[in-house]
Amino acid sequence: MVLQSQSAPRLEINKESSKIYANSKIKILNPYSDEYDAVSMQCSIVLSIEFELLNDTTLGGKINEMNVTVDDMEVYFMTELTTATMNSQVKALANPLMLLINS
Repeated sequence: MVLQSQSAPRLEINKESSKIYANSKIKILNPYSDEYDAVSMQCSIVLSIEFELLNDTTLGGKINEMNVTVDDMEVYFMTELTTATMNSQVKALANPLMLLINS
């Protein structure tokens, strides 16, 4: 899987929780040939993040909420997969991904 940013993310900083908005492309690679992708998805990502300033003036943070929406998708093989079913699968992966990023 490859995650590519389609544009610079937009950051809103607030006192309690800040948000990052990003448009990205997620590619799922073909397991049989690296010459072709299996699926390419245009996604909108919204992260709620809590920033903290560490002792050595390093800016750190913790993601509190992660929402990923598949806006469009191209599938390069015969399938009954739809954007709606892919959205539910991507949403199911958001929480484990958030926990991994925060660890």
